Amino acid sequence: VKEDTQEWDMMFQDDGARSIRYQPYSPNTGFYYVRHNTITQFFFGMLVRMGDVIAATKSHQATLTALLNEFASWKGLRVKTWRNGEGNLFPGGVEYHRHKDYMRELIAEKIPAYVFHMSWTTNKDNKKTFLRAN
Repeated sequence: VKEDTQEWDMMFQDDGARSIRYQPYSPNTGFYYVRHNTITQFFFGMLVRMGDVIAATKSHQATLTALLNEFASWKGLRVKTWRNGEGNLFPGGVEYHRHKDYMRELIAEKIPAYVFHMSWTTNKDNKKTFLRAN
């Protein structure tokens, strides 16, 4: 993975959501990497000041996505999203709900993963319910 990450400022797990407010990156804000540099420092300095936008959209993820779009165009922020499904080393809720064969192989340790983030859940209790069911 190291060879694939050198050129990116921010790298995200694929959320799987394809609605317009998450385009074009569909970043999952539950798990991501950020390279420490002046652009990312400025990015997060702006994001923490956008509480009004987060409140209006009811989504920190939509707000972050809008800012990603702006910074990619304005500042040259380099954003990578690891696509979901087969070969994804950072699986999450989209794999759990839409790629059952992949999840069976992951649980059986037949395929590698660096992290599994149980997204697409309401809260901690909801996560536990899903994870105990399988």
